[in-house]
Amino acid sequence: MDIVSLLVQALGGAIGGNIVGQLSRALSTGTLGNTVLGAIGGAIGAYVLPKLGIPAQAIDLAGSVDWQQILSQLGMGAGSGAIISGIIAAIRNATSRSA
Repeated sequence: MDIVSLLVQALGGAIGGNIVGQLSRALSTGTLGNTVLGAIGGAIGAYVLPKLGIPAQAIDLAGSVDWQQILSQLGMGAGSGAIISGIIAAIRNATSRSA
């Protein structure tokens, strides 16, 4: 995994975390929380998804940029960021109601 892939997926994760927070107030941890949790989720996705056989390399060995791959990584990062952000927010909300 290269640093560009990690950063692209973290950015996508931050976007995905904020989208989930906007779509469902019950799954929101605030703008900063959604951004941070989403970025962490995107970074986790950058690590886990290649292990599952999903390619995550935006720059090939010749040094050219593959824009289709970058858009794919943004999407994967957004998905992982949305999932992690939503799960953490749901857990936080469930524990705060039971206390």
